[in-house]
Amino acid sequence: MDRSKAPAPWSVDAVDGAAGDCLRLGHRVLRLGEIASHSRAATAELNVAGQLAAAGGFTAAAAALALPVAFGLLEPRFVIGAALFGGIAFATVSELRQASQVMLYRVQIHLKDGRTETFASADPDECARLDEMLCRRLRLED
Repeated sequence: MDRSKAPAPWSVDAVDGAAGDCLRLGHRVLRLGEIASHSRAATAELNVAGQLAAAGGFTAAAAALALPVAFGLLEPRFVIGAALFGGIAFATVSELRQASQVMLYRVQIHLKDGRTETFASADPDECARLDEMLCRRLRLED
C-alpha cells in the first residue's frame, strides 16, 4: 500500500468471515448481498451558519456596550469597544456576500433491513464510480 496517497473513500473487498464481497465506505462495512437499492443525488449547500452566529454575537456585543453609554450608565470610552465589535460584525456580514455554493454529491444505499447508508463526496466522479459499481454488482446478483 502506498502511504503517500490518501486511502480510497470506498472499496469492494473480500472480508474474512463474511459471505460474499463487502463494500467499505470509510470505516463502515456493508455486505453487497444486504443492499436492496441505491440512488444518487447532487445538492448545493451554502455553509454560512458560523458566520451568521459570529455576526449576531458581535452585533449583540456592540449593542451591549453602546446602549449603556447612550443611557449614561457607562463612560463614553466604551463606545470605542462598541465600534470595534460593530466593525467586526459588519466585516462578517460583508464576507457573507462572497460565500459560494458547494456542490455535494451523495449516493444513498438502502439496505434490506431498512437502514440507509449515505456516501457523500465533493467529487462527482467518485460518486459516479460508486453508482456504476453498485449497478453492475446488483445487476449480477439478480
